[in-house]
Amino acid sequence: VVNANDGQVNTYWESNGHPSNLTVKLGADADLQSVVIKLNPDPIWGTRTQDFQVLGRTQSGTAFTSLKARAGYVFNPATNQNTVTVPVSGRAADLQLQFFSNTGAPGAQVAEIQVLGTPAPNPDLTVSALSWSPSAPSETDAITVQGTVRNIGTAASAATTVNVSLG
Repeated sequence: VVNANDGQVNTYWESNGHPSNLTVKLGADADLQSVVIKLNPDPIWGTRTQDFQVLGRTQSGTAFTSLKARAGYVFNPATNQNTVTVPVSGRAADLQLQFFSNTGAPGAQVAEIQVLGTPAPNPDLTVSALSWSPSAPSETDAITVQGTVRNIGTAASAATTVNVSLG
């Protein structure tokens, strides 16, 4: 996916046939507004139609759901500089394009992908006041760890587990 997100329209990601998926991990939930797909604007690329749908998955989700139904999008270097903007609506931390066909190549093609939206309310957990006993344990001692976990984010957090590692 590196070539689809490197800031260069002269490099691109291409799948090996159809159907194919391109997944972008945003890192946290965002309220999405649109997805911009670009191909190289050089006229040598020629007009092509790519058939795809846009899917999203929240950071707590396990399955992708539809953000934009399957449709054919025309990429034309003369009329839209091989750039298509797809309006979407929904919340997602992972975005996936699922491709079904491309009239200009045997696989899907993306030179650049941009996902536009705003950060969604998210929990932000911090751990402080860590203590343990015994203070100088040996390898056979049971160790008890205590700490305070606070949510300083803008959304509630589901129940979580904190793992403590000894180094």
